[in-house]
Amino acid sequence: MTNSDKLQAFNARKSPNYTFQDPDPNDPDVIMPEVKLTRWDKASRKLRDLLAKRDALPADHAHHTAAILDHQIVRARQAVKSAESDLTRKREGIDEWRAGDGRELYNANRRSGKGTPHADVGTMSFEQRRQHDKDGAADRAWRARCRKAGWSEIKIQAEFVVRVRAREAKRAAAAQANNEQTYLEQNPVFGMF
Repeated sequence: MTNSDKLQAFNARKSPNYTFQDPDPNDPDVIMPEVKLTRWDKASRKLRDLLAKRDALPADHAHHTAAILDHQIVRARQAVKSAESDLTRKREGIDEWRAGDGRELYNANRRSGKGTPHADVGTMSFEQRRQHDKDGAADRAWRARCRKAGWSEIKIQAEFVVRVRAREAKRAAAAQANNEQTYLEQNPVFGMF
């Protein structure tokens, strides 16, 4: 199978076939599907361009120009050959999945929380960031004590959720007690006078 046959097969597979009933692709109101070029498409285009450049050289060209072009053509042929391999197509499929439908799943698998993003510490104030760091250090020490005591990971995770909720409830209660406005708003006669 020659490269032109491969290109025709690829174009037949990738590009949509338009019938007379389809909208005009030149109409600005029509949104056409984006054609994504594969690694093979890019490498073969570069090879064709380099071959055309070499063929277009004048008869009295400089020999170093031809040598540079010959070296680039050899590298372009290697790129086309590597782009034709099954491994490259598999990797391109993986990259396409990661960039499209599988993006959220792929990013979630890279997180330690497995499905929840890390805390956004960039938007925290200095005091909040310091408290966040202290909480993390205390949680790490608590987990180490639990592991040393022989707890299973499942039990540690379950108790950790209880620990975090209790900490948040305690802080919410302290904030509510300290906030005089909240206390006044909860008073049933607030705003009557």
